[in-house]
Amino acid sequence: MSSNLDAHGQAIAQALQTTLETALEKLGLNLTQDSEIEEREVIEYNSRMRVFGLEKFNGPCYIFGFNFYKDSQTQEAKQTNGAFVLFFEEESIEKILKKLGHRAFDEEDEAFVLENLGVFGKQLAETFAAALSSVGYTSLLVSDPMSYKNSIPEGMDFPYSVYKYQELSLYLWDKKVVVADAIIAPA
Repeated sequence: MSSNLDAHGQAIAQALQTTLETALEKLGLNLTQDSEIEEREVIEYNSRMRVFGLEKFNGPCYIFGFNFYKDSQTQEAKQTNGAFVLFFEEESIEKILKKLGHRAFDEEDEAFVLENLGVFGKQLAETFAAALSSVGYTSLLVSDPMSYKNSIPEGMDFPYSVYKYQELSLYLWDKKVVVADAIIAPA
């Protein structure tokens, strides 16, 4: 983990890393090299955080974006307390879906991949939201997934008080397979 993070960034990075590594281990997916955490600057586009898969992988990927809210009122007002974005490298999708218990499927069926990885992503987002107690949140509402291939064209809402996010890269089968971005406002 990067040592140049402030206490808030360290807490988010630790919660993110623990959440994802534990979830993958429960699926029987073992990291083939240590995960990497980096702090990155938000690239803003039309008042939203840009989400572009080619910044993570040198090829196609599936992306799932979630926003966190303090309560239903802030959700209705679109006052986000954070964003969580998962990127899955396309070449590894079949192996991941099989580990999730899906056997008979066509990996070319984008709708199937988006739906089933979206369910897994939502579970990860909810687990991560619960882990954010380390930065002062007791419960956050998690939005439904924004599910896309390669990019989220309209970007993601993010807390405007924060312009840096944590990026976690996870390596399976001797290559980078999963990347997670998290940006959370102080509680």
